[in-house]
Amino acid sequence: MKFSKFTRRAKISGFTGLVAIFVGTTSLDAASVAIGSQMAGPTPFIRLINCTINPASAFRTVQFTVASKPGSVVRPVSALYSADYLQMRGYFNPQNGRLVLPMFGLYDNYSNTVVLRFGFTDGSFQQQQVAVSTPAWTDPCNVYKNFTPIQARTASTDLSYDYVLIKSRCSTQTPVIIDTDGAVRWVGTGATVGVFSSAFFANGIYIASNPPSSSNTTGLARIELDGTSTFLHDYTNWGVTSTNHHNIDPGKRGIILEVNTSGQVESMIMEVDAFGAVLRTWKLADIIRSAMIAGGDDPTQFVYPAPNDWFHNNAVTYRA
Repeated sequence: MKFSKFTRRAKISGFTGLVAIFVGTTSLDAASVAIGSQMAGPTPFIRLINCTINPASAFRTVQFTVASKPGSVVRPVSALYSADYLQMRGYFNPQNGRLVLPMFGLYDNYSNTVVLRFGFTDGSFQQQQVAVSTPAWTDPCNVYKNFTPIQARTASTDLSYDYVLIKSRCSTQTPVIIDTDGAVRWVGTGATVGVFSSAFFANGIYIASNPPSSSNTTGLARIELDGTSTFLHDYTNWGVTSTNHHNIDPGKRGIILEVNTSGQVESMIMEVDAFGAVLRTWKLADIIRSAMIAGGDDPTQFVYPAPNDWFHNNAVTYRA
């Protein structure tokens, strides 16, 4: 699982293992950062730090880096935010310099060492180290904290990844991101029911979801890494009766959903963009039916209407 850009205005190096280590501090004489109180986030793996930047106009970027536990070979979680992005999300007030800095990927029930690196408009930086304590996370599935290692990570193991997204229907705290030590580092906050269908895309978690005031999982939601979630789209007008299947897969331009419709089970494929808008659909029942007729076969002996699960689609792979 590779995590790249946060948005056009913020870049994540965390959850990739590609983290730069900064040594020393260069301060801007005309600017200062006051670190204030800490606040709980939506889960124990997310915390918020109150900061004040003076003058506000000097603020350009801020990066946080969460140190891995002593002895771990997991590369640190790190994210770089721009002032514009934080202002757009309502975290930064350019009038008074008040900043609420969201940090994710923390260890739960632990005093995390976090390095904050503030960048200013003249190209200089100010770096501070803070201790961020988190409460314990209660595992609703009783599997993530009570597991039996089959082959434990070793310090000599050279992996190309450090974090793994796990999907599960056992609770609404899905999906779960663990590191290669087996420690949970992030859990979902936007699921209305336990669902399998989820994926990381465009620096957010996309997940099958119930539309507001509905008990049917016919939509798609996005969870930001700071834990906030947004319902994006309801696909009932496309005849969709469920978006909750096995996978959400990467497509040509967006992500691919495998859905149920009123007429077919698991045989309609939809590619949607980062906002949930439909880009293209493939109706495999129609495609296969036409191909069988063209070849002289009888599709009524193979292509069946709902509720028959004749196609049984577990995943889709885009091939250019």
